[in-house]
Amino acid sequence: MKRKILVFILATAIAVTMTGCGAAAWEEYTSTDGSFSVQMPGTPVEETDSLDTVVGNIDIYAFSVENSDAAYAVVYSDYPQSMIDQSNVQDMLDDACSGAVEGAQGSMNSQTSITYSSYPGREINLTTSNDTIITQRMYVVGNRLYQLLIETEAGDASSSNVAKFLDSFELVQ
Repeated sequence: MKRKILVFILATAIAVTMTGCGAAAWEEYTSTDGSFSVQMPGTPVEETDSLDTVVGNIDIYAFSVENSDAAYAVVYSDYPQSMIDQSNVQDMLDDACSGAVEGAQGSMNSQTSITYSSYPGREINLTTSNDTIITQRMYVVGNRLYQLLIETEAGDASSSNVAKFLDSFELVQ
């Protein structure tokens, strides 16, 4: 009888251990250059790109993690202060939302004006051409545009991980 109990306990322990093997642990990632921190399910891959625009080259910094459930990213870009001074920030956010929909070749499901601290922002939800869902938040902080996005399968769009990721964003000094 003791042997059966021991085998059951070992089998249960192995099953519980194996259940957690596929899920990456959430960890806080801090970008000192980007002045932000965020919770992600793993260590993000850092990428830098440059985009030639009418106001000059804009460097784009991206931090992303992909797993079997979703793709997570924080992206930021610094714009010339002169452009920010001459622009309406709400129009800039509207343009960023339109660009996100166009870039995903998708359709807008919802768009909401939001703030982070006192900084203006937008939250959008869109369906891509691949029928995935992107939930994205954008904030203008000084001359910097922060974008947080998570792409999920349509059925997972209300996942607690969406809120966990988006709500974990913080500015750091």
